[in-house]
Amino acid sequence: MAVLGIALASYIALCSRAMKLSNRSYQDALSRQLAEFGLEEGLRAFNEADWNDWANAPAGITAGSWSLNSATKRATRTITFDSSKIGQGNTATVKVRVDNYDASILGTTTWNSSRTYGANELVEYNGEWYRSTKGGNISGTPSPMGNKGNWAPEPFPWAWHSNENYQQNVDVVCEDGNWYRCASTHITTASSTPPTASDPKWTQIPPPELGMVSGTLYTTDQYVYSAEDQTWYRCLISHTFSGFISANWEAVSGASTSAYHPPWAYRTSVSYTFNDVVYYNGVWYRYINPTPSSNAPTNPTYWENALSGMFGWNSSGTKYNLGDIVYAGSRWYRCIKSHSSSGSTTPATSPIYWATTPSYSTAWDAARSYSAGDLVRYNGLWYRCLQGNTGISITDSGYWANPLDSFFTWSRSTSYGVGSTTRYGGAWYTCILGNTGVSPNDATYWTATRGNSAGISTGATVVYAEATIDVPGGRSVQTQLRALLQPAALFPNALGATGPISLGSGGTIDSYATNPISNIPTWGFSAVVASTQQTSTAVTAVKTIIKGFVAAPPGTSAPLASFGSNAEVKGSAATPSPTKADPARLSRSPFVPQFDPLPANGLSANWSTLAKGTLVPSTGTVNLGTPGATVPSRYYCSSLTIDNSNISALNIDGPVILYISGNLTVGSHFTNNSANRVTIASTGSVEIHVGGSMNVTQNGGGFDNQTKDPRKLILICDSSGTSAQTYSDGDNDFYGVIYAPNTASLDGFLVGNSSTVIFGAVSAKKITFTNDANVHYDTSLRSATFGGVEQPYTITELRELPATERATMP
Repeated sequence: MAVLGIALASYIALCSRAMKLSNRSYQDALSRQLAEFGLEEGLRAFNEADWNDWANAPAGITAGSWSLNSATKRATRTITFDSSKIGQGNTATVKVRVDNYDASILGTTTWNSSRTYGANELVEYNGEWYRSTKGGNISGTPSPMGNKGNWAPEPFPWAWHSNENYQQNVDVVCEDGNWYRCASTHITTASSTPPTASDPKWTQIPPPELGMVSGTLYTTDQYVYSAEDQTWYRCLISHTFSGFISANWEAVSGASTSAYHPPWAYRTSVSYTFNDVVYYNGVWYRYINPTPSSNAPTNPTYWENALSGMFGWNSSGTKYNLGDIVYAGSRWYRCIKSHSSSGSTTPATSPIYWATTPSYSTAWDAARSYSAGDLVRYNGLWYRCLQGNTGISITDSGYWANPLDSFFTWSRSTSYGVGSTTRYGGAWYTCILGNTGVSPNDATYWTATRGNSAGISTGATVVYAEATIDVPGGRSVQTQLRALLQPAALFPNALGATGPISLGSGGTIDSYATNPISNIPTWGFSAVVASTQQTSTAVTAVKTIIKGFVAAPPGTSAPLASFGSNAEVKGSAATPSPTKADPARLSRSPFVPQFDPLPANGLSANWSTLAKGTLVPSTGTVNLGTPGATVPSRYYCSSLTIDNSNISALNIDGPVILYISGNLTVGSHFTNNSANRVTIASTGSVEIHVGGSMNVTQNGGGFDNQTKDPRKLILICDSSGTSAQTYSDGDNDFYGVIYAPNTASLDGFLVGNSSTVIFGAVSAKKITFTNDANVHYDTSLRSATFGGVEQPYTITELRELPATERATMP
């Protein structure tokens, strides 16, 4: 009996311990799940820029309000769960902390007279937006005419660009803060260089001024606008102004016969064409009629107010998305929260939806000036500026701290002083209280927010979530998670599809990385061809050589991919015999992200409530966009055909958003003319939305992207119908990305010409190459963001924090 009693007691104790361990494991798992819920709540609020209270919290859950600290750039929230939600009499608390909570909607401050500005900065002043035109630091008050060349108002044409017919003594451009007048008529090409003081085709002149001011020295050949009689004048003799003397000035507007006419001065003798911009009676006007004429800017049939026309805010239920730009009540506004407009949500009275400042981009820009300490993003990583510079390659370790360099990584054994900087978990941290061994997650000692030379405090966005299970009479169970937020990849694959991919009869698919300064590519083996098709073969390659990887769902013994005897999937090393498809480069885990195109639910469903801009003509050579502008110009049309009978050529001279409710056709089936093409100048970029079919034939010139940067061209085909989505041009290599996630066309996105070469990427519902598949994937697309697609931020570098690296929570 004694032995039995001892055995029974031991068994009961063992069962009790097992039950406690099982309960403990359950609580650990629940704690982690609640911490993951906290990360998701932080991610949701950040993506939607929505830091408001929940409208209806479920019973048993108390959601505290978000607390936003604009000084530390930190958002915090606490959410509690009672025992009805957790069970077993337990309760739970979830604490969330978001560092740099406003990084997705950053704005710049208004122009500040106490600081100097670097190249290519965008500021607000008196309701207008100006960009700095000069390399290196500049100062001075912005004005509508550029303030001695330092500032150019948005979005008007000052910048020199390619593919332009410049007219002698008429055209005037600003290049690096210097102003030039065309000295001899000429046409620029993709290989032309900007003007210099020694260029015989250009004459350097003084910068234009807006207004004749007493005591101001005006110099010969300087253009000055007189607000008194609303006329442009050219200074004939250098003098200090004390009153208007006709011998000192020559009127260059109206019917003047002078040989010197700046292009922005309206003249009755000039026949204006679509998209021309003039300054008349103190207002900027844009020519909108397809028929050239000399009609005055006050005629609404031919002209629109260049600001309130193309960018005018509309109160009639227009759907505005994050980042949209409008002009209302004589000033600019930027959408900071998606919404549908109404008379009660005007930009002037709705700061929850609209900001008056332009956005600040943390993406590295080779044309921008940076100072020591500035933080920038490049190819998905954060770099820190070590020395002030303009145009120094981000890969130069003398000027930029490489985030992958272990030298900058936080070390527990290092002693850090106030102001010292380290990298931890993908973000840069600055020490605010000297310490040794304190992790950067501790807000008492470290901050992930850093001020920069543009007057902006920002950095990487980091989310922390701490979940605590409170057990009555027992020990609490706690989990802390940390994650970095980065824009989700839209084009991680060279070719990505949710349906089958057929690669035709040959060709090569590979990858390249472009030097950010020299633009010279380095070729590699990291192109990915991925399909999530599960009901049949996902990827079929007959003879194509894939220098990279193929990803397809698992089949019986291998991924659902089929390779012909001459097809190859390989890396830099020799492919193992006997197969030419290296098994190590065949993945069973395809990743094909596809997000909603904007506007949500497609063009056809939103056409009446879309902020479309200016109607595009249907004939002639059409120029869109403004060289040097930062704000994209918006245009629209019901269909767009580029051939000898319609638009003969389309030139993209600046940043452009183009909405086409119907079909896009480039080239004629009956006439072979490579001049029928879309040309993107060195100053251009374009986001094209197509609501119907896309047919780029091999009889036209396709898309000639002279920037050679695939990020400057995105074709978004949001149709879910059976209309064709075809690209078959072989005259010009295609530098860009194509996004057709909904097409129900039999072939999906179709390439029907073996001469077609794509530098960029394609993501579609289905992809078909009937001949050779020649695709060169730009690896910078892995971290690129694009307008026109609801491309959210996502969680990266997720890890559970050990006790020694716990974060400071609210």
